[in-house]
Amino acid sequence: MLDLIVGARAVHFASSILIAGAAIFALVVATPALKPREALLARKQKQFDGLMLAALGFATVSGALWLFSLAAKVGQSSMTEALSNGTAWAFFTETQFGRVSEVRLCLAMMLAALVLARRLVSGLTRPAAWGIAFLGIGLVASLAWCGHAGGDLGFGGDVHAANDIVHLVTAGAWVGGLIPLLLLIAPQVEMPPAKRFHLIRCFSSLAVLAVIGLAASGLINTWFMLNGVRDLVVTTYGQLVLVKIVLFLAMLAFAAANRLCLTPRLAVRHRQTAPDNTALRLLCRLTTIEVALGVAVICVVALLGELPPPAHMHAAG
Repeated sequence: MLDLIVGARAVHFASSILIAGAAIFALVVATPALKPREALLARKQKQFDGLMLAALGFATVSGALWLFSLAAKVGQSSMTEALSNGTAWAFFTETQFGRVSEVRLCLAMMLAALVLARRLVSGLTRPAAWGIAFLGIGLVASLAWCGHAGGDLGFGGDVHAANDIVHLVTAGAWVGGLIPLLLLIAPQVEMPPAKRFHLIRCFSSLAVLAVIGLAASGLINTWFMLNGVRDLVVTTYGQLVLVKIVLFLAMLAFAAANRLCLTPRLAVRHRQTAPDNTALRLLCRLTTIEVALGVAVICVVALLGELPPPAHMHAAG
C-alpha cells in the first residue's frame, strides 16, 4: 500500500507542478516574448494547452488513487473494501485531506474549462491566460495542506504552510516551466536567433528568482522537520533530505551552465545570420537533464511525505 501511495503522490505532485509551470510560463515568458509572432505563439499555445489538459488528467486520476489508498490505509482494508463500505467517502468528506481534495478538484475542473474555452474562443486568449495562471498557482499551492505542514497547528503551522506554498509555487515556476521551454526553443522550431535568445533570457531571469525562493523555503522547511543537523545523518528522513539537496544542487549546476556558458553563445552578434545550433542543442540536452533531476526530486518528496519527520516524532514524545 505504501508503494501505491508514494507513486500516486509522485505523479500528483509532478502533474500539479507541470500545470502551474506551463500556466506561469505562458503568461510571463512566452506571451511577452512572442507577441510580435502571433502565428507561432498561437501554435505553441495549443501545445501548452494540450500539455496542461493531459497533466490535469493525470492529476485527477492520481489524486483519486492517493485519496482511496489513504482511506484504505486508515481503514486497514483494501481499496475495494474502502470504496464499498463508505470509508473512502467518509475520508473524502470528513477529513482535512478530503476537504482539500474537494477544493483541488474544483480548481482542476475550472482550469480544464478555461483551457478548453481558450482553445475555442480566440478573443479569450489574454484574459484566460491570467485566469489559468491564477488557478494553476492555486492548484499547486493547495498541496501545502496535503503534507506535513497541514498537520501543524497554531501560528507555527500557519508559517509552515505559507513556507510550503512558496516552495511549491517556485518549484512550479522553475521545474514546471522547463518542459514548455523545451517545446519552444527546440532547434526545429523556426524562430529568429534574437527572439530565441530573448525568450531564454526571460525564462532564466524567472528561474533565478524561483531558485532563490526554492532554496530559502527549503532551508526553512528543513528547520521545521528536523531537530538538528545530526538528524540529516542518523534518521532515514534526514538522509532522504540530503538526497534531495544533492539532486537540487545538481539541477542548479546544469541550470548555471545553461545560463552562464551556453545562453551567451546564443546572443546575436554583429552580422550574425544563423543561430549557434551546437550551443542550442547542448542547452536543450542539459535542460532535459534538469527535467529528469526534477522528477527525481519529486519522487524523493513523495517518499518523504509518508515518513514521520524527526521533529514531529520529538514533539510527540
